[in-house]
Amino acid sequence: MPQLISHALLTFIVALILGCIQTVRADEPLAVHSLRHEWAVAKYQTDKENQLALLESLMNNASAIAEKNPNNPEVLLWQGTILSTYANVKGGMSVLKIIDAAKVDLEKSIVLDETVDGGLAHVILGAMYYRVPGWPISFKDYDAAEYHLTRALELNPNSIDAHFFYGDFLRHRGESQKAAIHFKTALDLPVRASHEVEDEGRHQEALEALGSLS
Repeated sequence: MPQLISHALLTFIVALILGCIQTVRADEPLAVHSLRHEWAVAKYQTDKENQLALLESLMNNASAIAEKNPNNPEVLLWQGTILSTYANVKGGMSVLKIIDAAKVDLEKSIVLDETVDGGLAHVILGAMYYRVPGWPISFKDYDAAEYHLTRALELNPNSIDAHFFYGDFLRHRGESQKAAIHFKTALDLPVRASHEVEDEGRHQEALEALGSLS
């Protein structure tokens, strides 16, 4: 009888622990989804006067989530994305450390799992490589940009983000005809359910970029 009680107690404890782990893991996607949605709202639906404040709040939220999930590639992806967006919106020399921190997050996300969100970490990191200042201020590198953007397209040929940023990269290099192909592809790709704000915003960017070529 004591053995039966001990076995039952052990079974209960194991089930309780597994239940707690599953609860923690179930909460992580919700937290990441919230970060992603709020980032899209901040980027595409928030006026300039309030955009930085909202992005600062998101940076704090992302940092708190990343602290609890230091090896979660999706969390690192979105923390890096939020940091890079904040740096892009704010601009100036004061954001160089933030740019470097975003790069570290995105690189770590890629090492852990480059396939997360269809290779989106490659997209954001590739965009940073051709958009940031050059040496000695920052790490601009067109070869690295092309590597990450083409890798993203290999991982997900139907990525609106990958086609938009590769088109933008080609536009920066003066290859307007090739850029137009990728902008048009981005526009033709459907908006994903639950990512409407993000995808519709990127569609608008692709439309504006395409118009700038004519």
